[in-house]
Amino acid sequence: MSRELCLPDGEEVVWELMSGEPWAGNANYLGQRRTLIRINADLPISSSRLLELVCHEAYPGHHTENVCTDASLIQRAAREELSVFVYPTPQALVSEGLASHALDALLGENAERIAADCLRPIGIPYDHETAAAFREAQTLLLAVRSTSR
Repeated sequence: MSRELCLPDGEEVVWELMSGEPWAGNANYLGQRRTLIRINADLPISSSRLLELVCHEAYPGHHTENVCTDASLIQRAAREELSVFVYPTPQALVSEGLASHALDALLGENAERIAADCLRPIGIPYDHETAAAFREAQTLLLAVRSTSR
């Protein structure tokens, strides 16, 4: 994966299944170009949401952002203060915004076809036409979700 995303050598994602957490997934940057990503096994997750979650948390989402920040700003430019990540702050908002576009950035309009090709061999059903329609409807309704209480 490192070559396609131009990530520095030695980057690594460690995946772990969790339980008893309120979130679907969580990326915890460990430093040294490593990220621990936890997926909540308690929550039901559709195959289309799984694809989005992996992109959001790992490639090119939070893991990619953290590795690039570490390599270019913290290590190369000696900006140690950027190794601190505080919630809730504008930094966290920008990070979530970047990660929310990870699927489109990596796979674009071919996301659902690629997902079907990847998931089918490991026995996870994925109807790419339904997933594409669902994702389009979700995008159209995003403004309504953000204004609801």
